[in-house]
Amino acid sequence: FSGRTLLKDEKEAKYINSPETMLYSKSKMLYGLWENREYIRKENGIVLVEGELDVIPSWQAGVKNVAAIKGSAFTSEQAQLMTRFTKNVVMSLDADLAGQEAIKRAVTIAENLDLSIRVVQIKGAKDPGDVATANPRSWREMVDSAVLYWDFLIDSALTKNDPKTGAGARSISNEVVPVLAQITNSVMRAHYVSELSKKLHVPEESIYLEINKSNKKKELNILKETVSSI
Repeated sequence: FSGRTLLKDEKEAKYINSPETMLYSKSKMLYGLWENREYIRKENGIVLVEGELDVIPSWQAGVKNVAAIKGSAFTSEQAQLMTRFTKNVVMSLDADLAGQEAIKRAVTIAENLDLSIRVVQIKGAKDPGDVATANPRSWREMVDSAVLYWDFLIDSALTKNDPKTGAGARSISNEVVPVLAQITNSVMRAHYVSELSKKLHVPEESIYLEINKSNKKKELNILKETVSSI
């Protein structure tokens, strides 16, 4: 069971769900996947949104290859479930910090399963449900215009920071480099290193140095966690 309050000034939780049981585990399910599986197969892609009230308006607006992760915590179990139908994922989570962080975590999971992740750049509203309800055509166009995650990440970082200043370039590097370090395909990594190099007007070697630092830092953190658990 899943219910959502329609009151604007709700005093209780926005969503009320069944508790976790042997039959129901939220982290292992995708709302709408079963009902929309044939649309997902036909389009060879799945549009992932956060909640039920994003799935329903999207379906009504004509984007029917849609399913919800029921929150912002995308899991490896959900990713494995999707691979039965497609390896092409379009992420459209809420345009807030939690949604953006969830997309970053999803990319980490996707890299291990060889999934392709694109991101819908939501404009004019906070979430997909609002866009699909207010302007179905706009929602369809946003989904069709989804960009690869790394393009989205670089553009987003450049929008928030001025690449012409030292502080801005450092902030962009701190946000983008750790994610570029996760790219396992060397050709794709080289492409985005080149793109970032052009945007920041710095040599590619500088970005590769930062990638190596990021990887070493990650390895050191893993080593610390391993030692502390002994």
